Amino acid sequence: MLLVLGKGAPVLAERLADYAQSLPGTNWMKTLGTLTAVLQPLEHVPPLAGRLPCIIAISGALTNQDIRLAAQLVQLGGHCTVVVDATTAIRPEWTSVIRLPPHRSRDAQWAWAMRVYLDAMLNRGLICLDAFAIQACTENRASQFTVVHAIGEGRAIVGAERAVQSLATRCDLGACDTFLLLFHTGPDVRLKEIHWGIQAFKHALRGVRDDDYLLMVGHLPHREVGFAVSLMAGTAK
Repeated sequence: MLLVLGKGAPVLAERLADYAQSLPGTNWMKTLGTLTAVLQPLEHVPPLAGRLPCIIAISGALTNQDIRLAAQLVQLGGHCTVVVDATTAIRPEWTSVIRLPPHRSRDAQWAWAMRVYLDAMLNRGLICLDAFAIQACTENRASQFTVVHAIGEGRAIVGAERAVQSLATRCDLGACDTFLLLFHTGPDVRLKEIHWGIQAFKHALRGVRDDDYLLMVGHLPHREVGFAVSLMAGTAK
């Protein structure tokens, strides 16, 4: 379930609905039908959040009603992740929260971020990712998120290295115990490229995070995308 709150909620809700409905009719495992966006009355939200993984997307200033509703959903005990733009303050009651990367506008922040998160939630990857995998990376954690682009023969290596460098400017990677590394590609991807990217990521963390951490990797195919790497790093709250 996706709930959109904040001053920019109407525009963001419309764009996220458009994106969800643009996805292919089935994923690579042939387990999904055609997606539809169904607007729910506000009173239906808490019961649904108690049964389904819940994403609260927050764009802009919150009203007191927004704050109370978000707190209620977090306290229900189901898996509820708050995804917040780069400037909105993170409230202490949000136990699982992902901060989007700073860009020129909120539109630029959400364009890639929710695409990545929704695709991973919908298990569209070459390597199995589902709501429970996302939960392992996000539950009771404060996470930072980045997306970088790369081209050329070593694009997976360069992309993974740049993603680590990008997050290192915004959080202490040594304190992070979970990482979600995703490769966004067109049809020309080779499996060995993903392997190279994983090894480059691990090498980039060497000396920063030498002990064990939870790393999940996925390949999210998009026909219109050249090549990109996204990385989310989480710190236990």
